[in-house]
Formats: sequence, C-alpha cells, structure tokens
Amino acid sequence: MKSNWGPEGLHQAEGLLSSALQIQPDNANAKRLLGYVYAHQNRFSAAEAQFADAAKSPTSNPWLWTNWGEMLVMEGKTDQAIGKFRETIKRPITHDRDDRAHLDAYLQLLAVLNRRKDYDGMEVLYKQRMAEFGACYASEYAQFKLQVRGDPQNAIDLARAALNLSCNDTDLRRVLGLAQYVAWARATGPQRGAALNEARVYLPPGPMPLYLLATSENTFLAAKQLIASGEQIDQQDNDGQTALGYALQNHDVSASRRLLELGARPDHAVGLAGVPAALIPVMESDVDAVRLMQEHGVDYSKLHFHGETALDLAKQSGNTELLDTLTRKGRTL
Repeated sequence: MKSNWGPEGLHQAEGLLSSALQIQPDNANAKRLLGYVYAHQNRFSAAEAQFADAAKSPTSNPWLWTNWGEMLVMEGKTDQAIGKFRETIKRPITHDRDDRAHLDAYLQLLAVLNRRKDYDGMEVLYKQRMAEFGACYASEYAQFKLQVRGDPQNAIDLARAALNLSCNDTDLRRVLGLAQYVAWARATGPQRGAALNEARVYLPPGPMPLYLLATSENTFLAAKQLIASGEQIDQQDNDGQTALGYALQNHDVSASRRLLELGARPDHAVGLAGVPAALIPVMESDVDAVRLMQEHGVDYSKLHFHGETALDLAKQSGNTELLDTLTRKGRTL
C-alpha cells in the first residue's frame, strides 16, 4: 500500500492479507490491516467486521483503534470515531514505532473537534500531547493559541520554549514570527519596534506571511498594519505567488475575502505560469471562491489564459454548478 497507493495497491494488499489469514486465521494485525484496506475501498461493513474481530483478541496494537476511528470518520459516524481515537490515546505510549498510532489519533481527533468548534477540548488534547511527546510538539498548540484564542504572548512563549530545547521545526519559527507581528500590531511605545524586529527575523514579510495573517480575524490586524506601513498586497515571491494566490490555492475563502478587502487584485497574474488569480478557483472548481470573485467585481468574460476563457476551463471540469455560477445573471462568456 505504501509503495503503490491507490486502487491497484489496495487490491494487491487485500490479496496478500487474505492469503496471510488463510495461514494464520487468528492474526489480529492482519485482520486490522485488512479492515484498513476495506475502509479505503469504501467497503465499510466488511471493514467493521474485521476491526471488531481483531478487537476480540488480546491485541495491544494501538493502530486498531486509530484505523477504526478513521473509518468511522469516513462514514460520518463522528461520535463513534471520537471514542475510538480516545481508546488509542488512553493507552500508554511504548516509545517505539507504534507510538505513531497515538500521534495519528491526536491529529485526527483534533481535526474532528476543530470541525465541531470544540476549542476547549482541543486545548486539553494539545496539552496532553505535549505532556506525552514533549515540547517539540508545540507548534500546532502555539498556532491554536494565536489564531483561535487570540493570545500572541502565549504563542510566543510556547514557540520560544520549544526552540530553546533545540526543536528544529520550521513551523515553530513561522508561528513565532506570526505571533510577533500580531504583538507588534497591538503594541505601543518601544515594545512595538522590538516586536517587529523579532517578527522579521523569524518570518520576513512576503506573500506567504500576509496570507497566513489573513487566515484568522485574530491575526488580520497585523496584515492590515503591514500594508499600511508600506508592504505591497500584490507583492510576489520567487514562485510568482501573491498572498491572494496562496489563499485561492488553499481554497481559503475567508482569507481571500480579507485580502480583497486590503486591495488584492484578482486579475493579477500569479505563479510561474502567470495565471490570473481569479481563474485559480475556476481551475480548482471552487464555486464559493468564484462567487467571491464575482462579488468583488470580477468579470470572467474578460479573463483568459493561454487562449482559453473561464467557461472553457469550467467545461473541462464537467462541474455543472461551476458552469451555472459563471453564466448566471446574464453573464455570457
């Protein structure tokens, strides 16, 4: 599966695991792996049977509960999935390769709680993961403190503590820079200049920092002040990208809206290919972003790329909702 992920690899894995179970019918790990294969073939009933059968044996492999929870998320059975992830997490770590199952369970459970906006639950998990695996897992917690809780100083303290322990993590440096920009935007007096200097050390201004600062209302003030201080909203990096280009690439409609409020130009050519930014959501079939562009005055009949109109690109996708969005209100391309 690792070397050939996809229908072919899953089919081959199914055959190998079925053969293994003919040799050792009670092998819990083979049952668990076969359940994982079935889950990713969308054969959920068969997967459930394998997981349940594996759970009857005295298995201590935490991957059983993590894989089971992943399948339940795929089925939309969120409450049951949470229970499986917590089953993994409550088991003691063993300081071997199976600890990756714990880390995966943390990641998936945090994603579920984030979708539910259970921020208190997320904070408990972030603290628990750091207690188990150490301060080098602080970057996501620091980002949470900054973007969700609106607490730049706590984010700075978490990131600095981890970096002082020689945690070599690019994400830690990035979140420290972002937090310092927010601290600068909120500060007055001599602290303001010091915060800006530190921010520039850890994360020099540019399109990516501007995009990241626009991803949350709690950090957007810093983006506004950077633009007011002379940074150009449509500046490009070595890849030819702008902040708006990154937002649209990441299907981040909220950040795109904020960047447009700062004056980002949707017709600006971005990327090494020079695609008009507003065409990115057409190419990505991102209907919500297309509507946002239209709300901000984009006339798709006037945007072309390599001789193709927005409608040409939409037809290639076969997305009827996208085609309807581009042609509604009398817009004929």
